Amino acid sequence: MDARAPRPYPWVVPIAVGASAAIPELGPVGRADLIEWLWMRLGDAGLMAIDEGSVDVGEALTAGIVGAPLVIDSAAAPSNRDWVAARETGTIELAFVDAPAAHAAIAVLAVVTGIGIGSAVPAAPLPIPVPQEPVAVPGFGWVLPPPDPAHGRPADGPPAPVGTRVIIDAGTGFGTGLHPTTQLCLRALVDHAGGSIGRVLDIGAGSGILGIAAAVAGAGHVDAVEIDDRVHAAIRHNAALNGVAERIRLVATLADLDALPGGVAPYDLVVANIVAPVLLEIAPWIGRWLARPSGRLVLSGLREEEVADVAARYRDLLGVESRACGEAGWTCLSYRT
Repeated sequence: MDARAPRPYPWVVPIAVGASAAIPELGPVGRADLIEWLWMRLGDAGLMAIDEGSVDVGEALTAGIVGAPLVIDSAAAPSNRDWVAARETGTIELAFVDAPAAHAAIAVLAVVTGIGIGSAVPAAPLPIPVPQEPVAVPGFGWVLPPPDPAHGRPADGPPAPVGTRVIIDAGTGFGTGLHPTTQLCLRALVDHAGGSIGRVLDIGAGSGILGIAAAVAGAGHVDAVEIDDRVHAAIRHNAALNGVAERIRLVATLADLDALPGGVAPYDLVVANIVAPVLLEIAPWIGRWLARPSGRLVLSGLREEEVADVAARYRDLLGVESRACGEAGWTCLSYRT
């Protein structure tokens, strides 16, 4: 089984498209037919998504697409209110799983006339809101931004905060303490920490916040798994900020852990704050690695409609029921074997 999830930042090929283009086997086609052809031609060759762009009210007014400044629209708008299609020239971004797929697609696109083809580039990481002030997480403690005396943030954080303190400089990694899924995991981690935590596995580490919090709470060893190597430096930096760098080992995939000499020793606590399809996919790995008895598991990143499938999968795997808690439409499941 391949434990790799798709990279969160794919490779992108932008193309400029007028009202129509010409495909050798089809002749002239409009944008909608061009997009359908792109899926048929590249859908099995690494094409992940097609972004047709967007047009806000101001742009639509300037272009004469709409005649009033107050317009309510929706993603399912009828064709006469499809502002993107109404533009004379649009930029469409094609997202591919990796660089080879993106470069191969450029050769395929070269046969289409009437379009401009840009260079393949890695997509920029999405900006992540980074808290400038301490974030209080009820039931856990505080997530603090790094010291910055120049901007009034002293090295010792807020005066005598109660609870666990973790310093996080998020960089491009998910996990600043602001998102409900992160806060649910932090609270669950405290619930499972009672006494000492031996070995911890943090799957989908992001900024490293959950594994670092476990180490700050007393974990003797943390394996942090993060497939996006562009945030590895941020994880190491955050571990150093919290004085736990020597207790955190960083790898890219679960397969990397499995390949370690001597294999993987059981984990006392496994935490995974990722999307539901990946939680379902990696269940066999967690089942093999979670300590029995007394192993503890925290799963988050679940929308309410996804909970039943994931809960059933892990109930069958572990033979125990989950304990659920939620916030703002997100759910966290906890298990104790």
